[in-house]
Amino acid sequence: MELLTYKNFPRPMRQIASNAWVREVMYRLNVTSVSDLIRLLEAIKGRETKSNSEKASDFWYHVLNKRPVTWTDKINEIEGLFPDTKSILDNLFWHFLLYTRVENVKPKSSQIYNRYMGPSIDDEQLMALTTNYVTNNWDLSLSDDQLETMHSVHGLAALLSGNCQLKYREKNNEQLLLCLYRTFMITFALRYHTDFVWDIFQLLQLHLSNENSPQLPQYFAQIDSKDMLIEKLSFIRNIADKCVAEDQTEETAKTKLIYLARHQNSLELNF
Repeated sequence: MELLTYKNFPRPMRQIASNAWVREVMYRLNVTSVSDLIRLLEAIKGRETKSNSEKASDFWYHVLNKRPVTWTDKINEIEGLFPDTKSILDNLFWHFLLYTRVENVKPKSSQIYNRYMGPSIDDEQLMALTTNYVTNNWDLSLSDDQLETMHSVHGLAALLSGNCQLKYREKNNEQLLLCLYRTFMITFALRYHTDFVWDIFQLLQLHLSNENSPQLPQYFAQIDSKDMLIEKLSFIRNIADKCVAEDQTEETAKTKLIYLARHQNSLELNF
């Protein structure tokens, strides 16, 4: 069965994942409103009938707001137009937030047989990219495509997986956590401009928290309200708008994302 993982998520998480799915399509089309999304989808040759049906049912408005997407044919059709959007719905990022607490990852023991049993990313290229990104974050030589991959639910899932692996191996994860925080902020400021961002951030805090040592890293703990998170994300968007305009670069969501990802260390970003 397709999207079995997604279909087994509780409804609130399916709502969040569906919202991110729509936001990704909007990101690809460089639009910020549903009306513009509908207009550009309608302009695609051969989509007139589908677009008319979507307008009549308010499909995109419903999915963007509160209704999980359940139409497999629709998901597959959009996947044909915008490859690698379907995988957002059942991404391991949501699974980590829902079911995995870092404190429950047991460190490797030399005395008894033990191994990390949590979710794993089976994409070796993605995990190698994640390692390179974390290790060389201060001197990025990654391509635009690689930076775009990192700043997505795929990259965030890989960072969470890498964090669990470091925990299991009893290695220092401070640099990875900083990369995770910055990647989350840029991703949700510029790629998934979702109304659910506070819910997602709280789940991320819970994922990283430890009941025996509840102190989160400062950059995660400092954000203690939705208003504060929205303010920081708005600041990041404004910086991106200003920098891209001053650099006379094409002002698209992708360009802004790549610009901030590449220059985050030289810009005075108030993360």
